[in-house]
Amino acid sequence: MKQKPLISVITPTYNNEEYIAQCIVSVLEQTYSNLELIIVDDASDDRTPCIINEYVKQDGRIKFIRHDKNWGIYRLASTYNQALEIAGGEIIGILEGDDFWPSDKLEKQSSFFDNPRIVLSWGRAALTDETGNILGFRPMRKMNEELVSNRPKGRILMELLYRNIIPPVSVLMRKNTLLSIGGFQHRSYLQYVDYPTFLVMSLQGEFCFVNMVAGYWRRHRSQITVKFSEELAKGASRFVEEFFPLIPDGIRAKYNFTLTKVRRYERSRIARVYFSEAKISLAKQNWKEAHKIFKIIIKKAPFYMKFFALIGTFISYCKIDIRQFIPSEKALRKKSKF
Repeated sequence: MKQKPLISVITPTYNNEEYIAQCIVSVLEQTYSNLELIIVDDASDDRTPCIINEYVKQDGRIKFIRHDKNWGIYRLASTYNQALEIAGGEIIGILEGDDFWPSDKLEKQSSFFDNPRIVLSWGRAALTDETGNILGFRPMRKMNEELVSNRPKGRILMELLYRNIIPPVSVLMRKNTLLSIGGFQHRSYLQYVDYPTFLVMSLQGEFCFVNMVAGYWRRHRSQITVKFSEELAKGASRFVEEFFPLIPDGIRAKYNFTLTKVRRYERSRIARVYFSEAKISLAKQNWKEAHKIFKIIIKKAPFYMKFFALIGTFISYCKIDIRQFIPSEKALRKKSKF
């Protein structure tokens, strides 16, 4: 019987003492057991390293790297690539220290890599609050199967050039392909590695979408996404401009990609990031925060998006509980057949 490939899970963490235990346990209790967990602690000054060390003593599959000094968010690629250098697996998973996985994630997604054309697998993410209660899903809407599977190669750029539809917590990647592009991508002006890496990976091979919740993405106030919403969006736009010349002429012509068209989306990209944060505030019933964000959207968004911001403002004023409109995982699976 053929042995299942080793999967290396990379977990960067910083001051995640409230969440790191659940993160680690969600990996160690996977139904797929041939894995290693590489945790890189960026010089946390809370109890995070102590908690990690307790699990290191219990399970030999954990490798622990601890930085003496904080490298910070602008050296995040160095943190990821430091772990990638010692990863022994054929497949790479990414799971930040405040997120967690369903127990069957690796079992269900790993089999897709038997197809040599597949370089990345992804699925849906459940957005949760600090305590793990579900606030929503990404992506929730139905999309074209060939697009989400990047078939033929480059097709998913029809979405990725304008916004990142791939939740990082849901992703597995083929290590050889990741190494062939130079590892996790980064720029000095970016505070993240996932979006630029997915863009470059889209030119390397097909993706495989699995219609399940493949990760739980916890949202809390100390997160980079929450604190730097506009800066994140502007950084994405800048990277897209740098990436655009790398797209082969044939793919650009086939899907009618133009830099002018991509540039038009910068304002809507910024607005979408704010919309995401506003909807999460509504789901948490943080009415004042939601109202504050919708006011920003009305000022900054393109005209066609202002209408939705006004609706959001109305909801926040009336304190309408939008959780009743969030489907369960079971209902989402039934509604979203690809």
